[in-house]
Amino acid sequence: MTWRGHRIRAFSYDRIFKRLFYGTLSVYQNQYQMFGNPIVMPTKILWDYLGYWSITAFIFFHGRICEQSMYVRNLGRLKRLGEINHFMQSFFQTWHAETEGQSADGYINISNMPIIRKMNARLLEEFSRPEFFERFELNVQQLETLATEIVAASGVKMTTPWTGSSSDAINQDAFQAIYDSTQPNPLVSNRKKSWHGSGFAAPDFPPRGGTTNLATAAIASSDRRLYPLLARLVRLSSIPHDRRSPIQAAPACQV
Repeated sequence: MTWRGHRIRAFSYDRIFKRLFYGTLSVYQNQYQMFGNPIVMPTKILWDYLGYWSITAFIFFHGRICEQSMYVRNLGRLKRLGEINHFMQSFFQTWHAETEGQSADGYINISNMPIIRKMNARLLEEFSRPEFFERFELNVQQLETLATEIVAASGVKMTTPWTGSSSDAINQDAFQAIYDSTQPNPLVSNRKKSWHGSGFAAPDFPPRGGTTNLATAAIASSDRRLYPLLARLVRLSSIPHDRRSPIQAAPACQV
């Protein structure tokens, strides 16, 4: 390859890296305010999981992270995925603004959610080149469908710029388990949490005395101080030990 060819390829990879970087950045940028929201965070965390498994992790696990032709062929899909994710991260901010201070608790067993098991196991499947592109398209359609369902279930008056798929290959009502399991808690005061410099308000921690798991503790906690630690534990518990089996949910524990 000539020096000109190297320059063109380097420029192309730079744009790809920045696209992936800014897509990931949107998951966290200006989002810390909602980390203690027990209504929004269960959905946001699992949405972020699926977004990662559908794009970056999906490409990496199938050995195509440095395959330039793959990006060229999937530019349209990557653009759609970026638009979906940025729309949803903005939506989560709106949803948080409408539900801030509301309390809810419940048990969410993510290992029993079909979409979680399927999307994670898909990382370990072997695909031919045509099958990989077909599956990539299904990943996009799944996120479009899921985003439409989340917005509709939230009650927020917002319309998604796309429609969901009715294909049998797409999970429908994929997050219904979250909505069924996380219920408003009238015993917890409906007060807004506030940030004061390096200190926090003294919030309640739902559920008290209940049985939950680390994922639930991280996403349903109203105490923002606990989120970074618990979220880290959830991530550590979700790292596959080898390529033979999908990740398992965090074990149950008392909080």
